Amino acid sequence: MSRTSSLSSIILDSKTYPGELFKVTRELYSIFSEFTGVSIEEHSKDSTLLKTGAALSPGVAAFCMVDLLRTQRFSQSLLHAIQDKKGKQMEEKVRVLYAGCGPYATLLSVIAPFLNSKEVEFTLIDIHQESLDAAKKLLEGLNASNLVSEYVLEDASTLVLDRTKIPDIIVSETMTAGLMHEPQASIMLNLLQQTPAETVFIPQNVRLFLGGKQVQNNSDQDGGIPQKATEIDCVFDLEESLFKHLHDTPLNKEETESLTGKTITLNQTFDYYVLSTHIDIYKDIKLKPSESSLTINRNLNQVFKSGNRIESKYFMMDSPHLELETIS
Repeated sequence: MSRTSSLSSIILDSKTYPGELFKVTRELYSIFSEFTGVSIEEHSKDSTLLKTGAALSPGVAAFCMVDLLRTQRFSQSLLHAIQDKKGKQMEEKVRVLYAGCGPYATLLSVIAPFLNSKEVEFTLIDIHQESLDAAKKLLEGLNASNLVSEYVLEDASTLVLDRTKIPDIIVSETMTAGLMHEPQASIMLNLLQQTPAETVFIPQNVRLFLGGKQVQNNSDQDGGIPQKATEIDCVFDLEESLFKHLHDTPLNKEETESLTGKTITLNQTFDYYVLSTHIDIYKDIKLKPSESSLTINRNLNQVFKSGNRIESKYFMMDSPHLELETIS
């Protein structure tokens, strides 16, 4: 797999054109799937249902690699965060916990050529033994197995950290657009409670915005054509809601079922409404709406009017989702 290092360099280069990035991520996916035997084509697409959301099957998790801007920007962010931490703790290894690593441990596999095992060590966590086995095999093939200190079969939303090995960086991309279905929020809440303020989380935040669309009349067609969505206001800020919850709720008091979001007032009526996703990955590295499968707009089957006050609440159990309620 000698070509993987050059492919990684292309992925990490912000100047790479989208067309080239598409080809490179597809080529790397092909190499990894052939080497590990894990691919979306050959494996079940059924998720494992956890109490805090759905864990993608190894095959589907593998295919996430071809979400090109997601792979590029999360990989860039992780590498930058490691470099920043290394600059602050010269004498100690940087500890990275990768929650929901999938069968390729994609973010580690992409940046591995640029890491030194004397400076950084990873703990890989996944709910599927098949994913851990495949990741271990792949990293051995990449001559990067010395970057991993431990492979852990565990649900990251309930994981209890070893107090002698608190991570400096925690990375998890266990989410879909609108923070629906998957357990990103529960994983972050669980690990936030066990780590100091200095621990860096990637992504650093996820924000959900209510947007509206008007229908543009077209005399040549029945009905009309919805225009591009206009963002109205932020209805849920994950980081803000998590820290508010931790401030207001005693640790381990009870299982967290929901997080309080924001209350907004509409000053305009739209024909249709959507939920858009902004991901602040690390510092100025972000994913904006529609740049990735993680940030596609979600259509809402709800009607709001100008003057409505709308309250949001995020439900974390079974099938995570945000609910919007008109309160006046």
